[in-house]
Amino acid sequence: MKIFQRSGNILLRIFLIVIFIIPFCAYAQVDDTSNNYQKDFNSFKGSINQQFDKFVQHNDSVFIKFLAQSWKEFNGVQNKMPAPPKPVQQPKVSSSTKPETPFKRDTTNVSPVLDNEQLIPVPKDSVPKKVEAFSTASTSSSFMFYGSVISMPRPGSGLPKLNALTKEGIISFFTSASNSSLLNNMTRTVKESSADCKLNDWGLASMLMTAARKLYSTPNEQVLFTWYALIRNGFNAKVGYNKEKVYLLLPATEKVYSVSYSINGISYYLFDFDINTQQANLLSIYEADYPGNKTGFSFLITESPQLGDQFITNTIGFGTFFDLKINTNLIDYYANYPTCELKVFFAAPLSEAVVRQLDTYFNPALEKKTDDERVAFLLNFVQRGIKYQTDQEQFGREKYLFAEETLFYPAGDCEDRAILLAKLIKRYTKLEAIGLLYPEHVSLAVNIKNVTSGKYFTYKNKRYYNCDPTYLGASCGEIMPRFMNSVPEFID
Repeated sequence: MKIFQRSGNILLRIFLIVIFIIPFCAYAQVDDTSNNYQKDFNSFKGSINQQFDKFVQHNDSVFIKFLAQSWKEFNGVQNKMPAPPKPVQQPKVSSSTKPETPFKRDTTNVSPVLDNEQLIPVPKDSVPKKVEAFSTASTSSSFMFYGSVISMPRPGSGLPKLNALTKEGIISFFTSASNSSLLNNMTRTVKESSADCKLNDWGLASMLMTAARKLYSTPNEQVLFTWYALIRNGFNAKVGYNKEKVYLLLPATEKVYSVSYSINGISYYLFDFDINTQQANLLSIYEADYPGNKTGFSFLITESPQLGDQFITNTIGFGTFFDLKINTNLIDYYANYPTCELKVFFAAPLSEAVVRQLDTYFNPALEKKTDDERVAFLLNFVQRGIKYQTDQEQFGREKYLFAEETLFYPAGDCEDRAILLAKLIKRYTKLEAIGLLYPEHVSLAVNIKNVTSGKYFTYKNKRYYNCDPTYLGASCGEIMPRFMNSVPEFID
């Protein structure tokens, strides 16, 4: 019996030892398997990277050969921004009563605004002054981009240089850049940062331009760095040069009011880093495309940029007022945005921060209203809550505003109000809106349902009624008499 008990205890001990040992063995096997998998993956990744590097090196060599053979002289065309005459006073329906007290805005502490077209504020102090949106310190490995700190590898002494303002000098710069692991790391890092900030194609180019100012002191090398970085990130950017400067050329998908050059049937728009008001000069430009890169470059904004936080509070509305905090870094970014066709401004969304604040005002007011009633409410809000002023009065020139800018600046004209109303209708109704572009006016039309009379347009088999946010006192369907028989261009 004792022998049995002793043997039983031994068996129990063996059983317990086995129970404890098995998991460790299993873990060891899993760990070995994991390590083997990681080694295999790293080997595979290294092989892919090597193949990709060889692919890039091959494309670089092909492109460099093309560069040496395809330079020609091109004449630029000046694409002037439409500047139609606009009424000095806000048009109003003849039977309209005197409008209620317009919104008030506190602009005493407005943050400075950066603008690449040199805004001329009229009247005085109605628009913030120009400031730099980037850091120029040379010892740091980061730079400021509209309030956001962007890190990149610390620049060393091996950066490519432009030795001569000739095609040979430009080719030499590209060749040196393509062999620079530092420069390639920089272009990749900035690309990742632009994605984190939810920037579009132009946002990436703008961030690269800011990085270029950090790396180089001469404008020509700043342009060449941006050009190379865009090529490395998959865009078919080009450069042209004359006796004085090198210029960046981008194949914009949307029309840009800048100088353009037709190369292989594609319009390339010229961008100056300082003031985007260039003259149509004769430039020497290469025709070659980098193998596999896309020829499109979009200015459409589908996501609101996520930039550093710096807010100013504006009091807006009419009758009932409310405070709205607006990120001035985003306003600065928009102030520097190239002037494009109106659809770019209609497409850009309001920021989430502003939308959340607008919700607290509009949701209770619209809660029990139908979509048609909501449109009428929003139309009245923009007609009376946004002060009317022409761009010439406010800025000294024609200037389109994004919806967020219209909520920021002291006033807005017809297209600014139409863009803002379109954003509000999209947010607070299930209806669709289209922009109406006349030779001398911009309005809006909405596919409201319960209007029995008034001016409407048929677009994509739907009926859209005129809802003019500039025509003070006009209801849905009413139109200014001067445009009654005009056929506008539609902006979807």
